[in-house]
Amino acid sequence: MLDRKESLGLQVTDYIDANFQGLTYTKETCQRDVGLVVDAVRYDMMFGLVFRSWTAGRSYLRSQVTSGNFSSRQQQDATLASFRFLKGLLLAITGNNITASNRVRAAMNVVIDTLEYGVAEGPAADSTLMLYGTDTYASMSTPSSQSQNLF
Repeated sequence: MLDRKESLGLQVTDYIDANFQGLTYTKETCQRDVGLVVDAVRYDMMFGLVFRSWTAGRSYLRSQVTSGNFSSRQQQDATLASFRFLKGLLLAITGNNITASNRVRAAMNVVIDTLEYGVAEGPAADSTLMLYGTDTYASMSTPSSQSQNLF
């Protein structure tokens, strides 16, 4: 994954350009953000965690909300669709490795769920997430796993 990070960023921006014509965004920033999410997912995949992916999702959401980028429905739709697309790309990289695929799926579900449904506040939300590693989260019934069984 690490050696494909730049390529993944380019593929995501190509996907956005092809599917969301007229959307104004900064490609370089998008590619950087994809790289940050890939780093978090890769770490969580290696260690069976979801914390870095959750943190990456929270950080991305916070930056988008404070900058006003999440004010349009088109921006929200493009963001969610592009992260679902990235999830598919990452799953293709893991190939037939079931453990790696489950962990990537879980980590990306955490990112997507955070962006789509927001962030629960308080220690209860943090401690609940910390109890689950990627293997447990992948088998849980999450909003992303219910609505996106495409990958």
